[in-house]
Amino acid sequence: MENELGFFGKEKGLTKVHDYLHALINLTTHLVGNDILLFTVDPPYVIEYGTLSGGAIYSTVDFYPGTDIREAFAVKQAGANKPGMSPPFVTEF
Repeated sequence: MENELGFFGKEKGLTKVHDYLHALINLTTHLVGNDILLFTVDPPYVIEYGTLSGGAIYSTVDFYPGTDIREAFAVKQAGANKPGMSPPFVTEF
């Protein structure tokens, strides 16, 4: 759904991000149906600002060379998604 929206959410506030993501979810499901997996991608230190809680959309982290991947994984597992419902990592170079 969105890549690194957490930077905007941290700066502008969660209400705008939540409204935007809900609009994207509604548009996407209207156009392609409900049988899809929606997810966002953010660095671990802004993941909470770029997603929704409750399972409407899943979150994954991206990270860069030099990132402590154990820490990134811990952030992702610490509540970004329901247990067992987590998309894979995205790595960027």
